[in-house]
Amino acid sequence: MPTDNPIRTTQRRQSNLELLRIIAMFSIVAHHFVVNSGIAENYDLSVWSPNMLFLQFWGMWGKIAINAFVMITGYFMCTSKVTVKRFLKMYLEVLFYRYTIFIILCAMGREPLSITRLFTLVFTTLVKVNGGFVSSFLFFYLFIPFYNLLLEKLDKRKLQILIFLLLFMQTITSTFFFNRDVFSYLLWYMTIYFIAAYIRLYSSDWMKNNRYCVPFLLICIAISIFGIFAGDFVGGKIGMTGWYYLVNDSNKIMALLVGVFAFLVFKNIDIKYSPVINTVSSATFGVLLIHAASDAMRKLLWKDILHVPELYTNTLPVLVLKTVGFTLLVYIVCTVIDLFRIYLIEKPVFRRIGEKPWAGKTLYWD
Repeated sequence: MPTDNPIRTTQRRQSNLELLRIIAMFSIVAHHFVVNSGIAENYDLSVWSPNMLFLQFWGMWGKIAINAFVMITGYFMCTSKVTVKRFLKMYLEVLFYRYTIFIILCAMGREPLSITRLFTLVFTTLVKVNGGFVSSFLFFYLFIPFYNLLLEKLDKRKLQILIFLLLFMQTITSTFFFNRDVFSYLLWYMTIYFIAAYIRLYSSDWMKNNRYCVPFLLICIAISIFGIFAGDFVGGKIGMTGWYYLVNDSNKIMALLVGVFAFLVFKNIDIKYSPVINTVSSATFGVLLIHAASDAMRKLLWKDILHVPELYTNTLPVLVLKTVGFTLLVYIVCTVIDLFRIYLIEKPVFRRIGEKPWAGKTLYWD
């Protein structure tokens, strides 16, 4: 998800992909609104209701958005260097929210102050690697210099073969042969990284033209939505929950295709530098770190403050209004909090760090 810090750079970028970051993070918050709040426990697949169908649609984009975020990272970083300063910015941001939110929740009596919990807190990056996005992404980021070395050795044809083999193993076997054991966060992020690098280095003409990319994106979205209805129908017949099957993890076929085509569409949109878009975009990683900090934070936010599960019995117009409003409210509040952190803490600290001779060195071999 991040690029530098993880999502900021000193260079002025066009705002097309920064806008995609914002939309993708909003989609992740919407996804968490549905899957982390407990409201989905009200679904009855044997009786289709407008409320159920709306919420399924509202929450279907989370894994797609993760793919889009990692693609943005790959697109920029495949021709850049991971410096000590870049990685340190990202890591310190993670630590800041991890410990600050834990202390606040402890003071509120919502986090247990036990040896087990403290051990998990201190070593979260190690405990959660390949078990959560943030920890997995930190390790993935450390591999980027080696991915770039490999890219230097591969020509277009060899890179195509590598991507094909990775996708066949992780996406085809998972989607069509129900292989649940093949998925790995680190391996999947590497795969997405190489796809983004291929687009950056060897983009075909059709990839640069939204006359092709937009229809492909719309078709993939339509198939994904149809997949939810099909999952509802099958689930209602056999008593299983399968409504997100085609997009229920990042490596599933439609989560991949929608994410890739969304990236291509926004890459091809000509949006000049917008300070508003880029400023809001700079806080997207912070939005994730705040609202999804822990199970205790999820319960506090979605159940105890917003009472999301209770919304299910509202009429559809009221449900839609409150769902959109609460998701937007969470996004805005978290953005404001992170912008305060950036301007009051991060910028002053990294003005000093930037003066250190080691800050600009690349990882491992400078």
